[in-house]
Amino acid sequence: MPEQSKPLFSRPVLAAIMLLSTLGIWALNLTAPSQQLPTPSITQWHTDSGIPVTWLTTSQWQEGNKLELSFIFQAPSDSAQLTHLTLAMLMSDSLPLSTATINQRLSPLAAKASANFDSERQILGLTFSNENQYLEPTLSFVQQWLSEPSFKQRTFANKQQRTPIELNTQVALTKALFETPTDHDDTRTSLSQVSEYYQTLQQNLVAISLVGPLDDHALSQIQSHLNKITQGFQLPETPFQSVTLQEHHTEQVGNGQLWQTSSALALQPLSSTQDWVSLQLWGGDLVRQFNQEPSMNFVQLNLSLTPQQPWAWWNIQYQQAVLVSDEEAVAGEFNAASFVQLENLPSANDQTKFNELFDTFKQQVTSQALSPTWWNHIATQVVQPQGPFDLQTFADQLPDTIDNLTRGTYKERLERLFVPSSYQEIQVYQ
Repeated sequence: MPEQSKPLFSRPVLAAIMLLSTLGIWALNLTAPSQQLPTPSITQWHTDSGIPVTWLTTSQWQEGNKLELSFIFQAPSDSAQLTHLTLAMLMSDSLPLSTATINQRLSPLAAKASANFDSERQILGLTFSNENQYLEPTLSFVQQWLSEPSFKQRTFANKQQRTPIELNTQVALTKALFETPTDHDDTRTSLSQVSEYYQTLQQNLVAISLVGPLDDHALSQIQSHLNKITQGFQLPETPFQSVTLQEHHTEQVGNGQLWQTSSALALQPLSSTQDWVSLQLWGGDLVRQFNQEPSMNFVQLNLSLTPQQPWAWWNIQYQQAVLVSDEEAVAGEFNAASFVQLENLPSANDQTKFNELFDTFKQQVTSQALSPTWWNHIATQVVQPQGPFDLQTFADQLPDTIDNLTRGTYKERLERLFVPSSYQEIQVYQ
């Protein structure tokens, strides 16, 4: 929001108004029943190149201007490092004769791009405005950007030296959990491989997600531009190859005191909104209980809800101050593997704990479901664009699940979803 030259209120008064407004909205969210969940309207069509597009909007957004557009790929890769590098290069100075990053170029258009990936999917996202002065130039920019990006050698050299620590952990757990046919040497990734992998992405675009309010004219503009943007893109020629799970194994790295534990657990594909809500409650219970353990410094949970082989992974870092011995470090009520077996799960065995967890979740989802960003996350990282558990199914089932999920159903859903024999653990000592 642009600053005005002469504010109506002084800074202290304005701060108080903002705080009271925030508290008021928060209080309304806490008391809002599930009937306040938006009833989305979902429209589907195909681009000229055959790519399915799903557009979601609600009447609550009619006065808003925020749009979310996502391109969902399912390109095969035996190297997370190559995927990471390709997306990082795409998000950097990938326009010809430009030294500015993509988001620096999008900023004057009130737009922002993002990129992420998991073991099966690669997602390019765009948040932008539906206002006339921004819509056309933003879509034209995206068309130029994605049609033939320029990957530069100097940028490749810089990006190759920066591998996120979290990516290394994810790669290690992926190798522990899944049997991989090849072992790609990430140290020999080249710029030509990045260019080739982007072409692979273009040949494996499975769906496009569009979330937000549009009038007829704006919708026509987007449909026209999506036809142009996807001219060089195509659906995968072969279905995604299934993976084989490794049997349970615990790996120890280093010597000394236990410093960090990384865990991975395979899940069955989601088939209902009950499955998704149950995983959210399980994750909330896991994080809450581990954060209460005096021996643990912090815990981070990730749910990779891919269509073919979803999985969960979490990292626990231990308090250095209490690491007197390895045994004492993990002698708390809960350890890294506690939440794989449901008999150790407080919310599955205690009605009061389940109610507390579920009430908190309902408060959060009632607020979050009012945002296009939340629905875009569901559309791109939870449901299956072309599968039995699609966005329409999720939207139809959500109100009933929020109203009627019981502890018994919650436990049954987790029993179906978990694959306990696949549990992997990497213990890091230092």
